[in-house]
Amino acid sequence: MPRKVTAALVIVSVLLGGCTAARRSAETYDKPVRAKAEALARLETSDTGVKWSTSTIGGEVAALYPLGDVVCVYTKANRLVVFDANRGVERRRMLLPLDLQFGPYRHDDVLYFSIGDTVYGFDTNTGEELWTRSLEVPLSSPPTLFAGQIFAGSRIDIFGAWPVQSNRLAWSILQCRTTEKAAVSGTTVYVPAAGGLLRAVNVADGEVAWGYPTEREFITSPALLESGLVIGTEEGGIYRISEDGKREWLTVLRRPVKKVFAAGDLVIAMTVPDGGVLLDAESGEELRIVPGVVKLAGVSDNIACFVKGRNLVAADRATGQEKWQLPLGEFTVVAENAASNEVYCATKTGALVALELK
Repeated sequence: MPRKVTAALVIVSVLLGGCTAARRSAETYDKPVRAKAEALARLETSDTGVKWSTSTIGGEVAALYPLGDVVCVYTKANRLVVFDANRGVERRRMLLPLDLQFGPYRHDDVLYFSIGDTVYGFDTNTGEELWTRSLEVPLSSPPTLFAGQIFAGSRIDIFGAWPVQSNRLAWSILQCRTTEKAAVSGTTVYVPAAGGLLRAVNVADGEVAWGYPTEREFITSPALLESGLVIGTEEGGIYRISEDGKREWLTVLRRPVKKVFAAGDLVIAMTVPDGGVLLDAESGEELRIVPGVVKLAGVSDNIACFVKGRNLVAADRATGQEKWQLPLGEFTVVAENAASNEVYCATKTGALVALELK
């Protein structure tokens, strides 16, 4: 990306951040503006509670991204607004020159995303731009940041590692086409490549430790477990692979898989057509199908919460049986989230609410 565009991104984000802080009082930050009471009342029941709400986004919401102690809101006007996930306080807003390509994602205290062939890294706490890195190749997969390097696939069928503080490519794997985000655990990056070959690659030098051939095209990124990972294929196979490349179990579903999540002792597969499948992470046993759901909204100790039509639907983690349904009303944008017991919903007009699952 040209230097002028990069500079413009930095300048605009600084100006917007400064103006935002100037026109909002400290009192507003401590007590976020609540969305309409009647809309919130529909979402608060004996099974959920409103943790916080705000109406300060200032644009039509396109997507929500929970990232640990922050939640990012992306608007259709190319604004990225970062909120404190605990209090609903706005930390930062940025006006991007173009649509997001991949992201935003989070690694430690770095918030990062890609636009074109360039990956941007920001301090999650302060909003300060830490670095920009042009990879000089069109990306085919979302970037993964780890240990000061960006791991990504390219449209020229190279999977590479680009140090954020260097103009050189650290290492690359030729003829490794991938469209899915790589996952990193310890010193290993797991690369789901075309043709169904899952590679385990050393982070430091790119040496391939092992490859596991599923012989089916991957359609999901790897979801990390405490030991090993799970991954799904387009023909409905869910594989659990150990850290040394051995298959621990394979569960074949009756439908293609579009995304796989890991939540403690539970694996959740979102399938095509609509439906969520709950599996035991240790055995691969299929516990229950939750029909008609399109998105995983949150997971607590007891339930997995999905979006079905214009409702939130809670399924028992152990059995998959439906426990309750809750109308979303105006809150039609719901985050995809398996990392906590919180559900984030937004209205098209810019109200955002954080719900706690009980």
